Amino acid sequence: LFNEERSIWEYQVEQLADTRFRVALLGAPACDREAVAQRVVDNLSLIVGNGACVEVEFVDAIDRTLGGKTAPVISRRGRQRRAAAGG
Repeated sequence: LFNEERSIWEYQVEQLADTRFRVALLGAPACDREAVAQRVVDNLSLIVGNGACVEVEFVDAIDRTLGGKTAPVISRRGRQRRAAAGG
């Protein structure tokens, strides 16, 4: 998804709602965080639509699965819908 960004070492995109996304980035220490974040927002908006809310956060580590891998994309939409339905 962000393969062109050499300063992004790992990432994780969480879909929090139909049009709300949070992107966690593990970046190179010397990267221009503001410029990288803006490019990430622009690129993801091309995929999910300009009306989407995209939040970018630089983190020290990306959460791993029990198998030691990262999940590059996570959807939390189903959990919200079940909670709203009382389930």
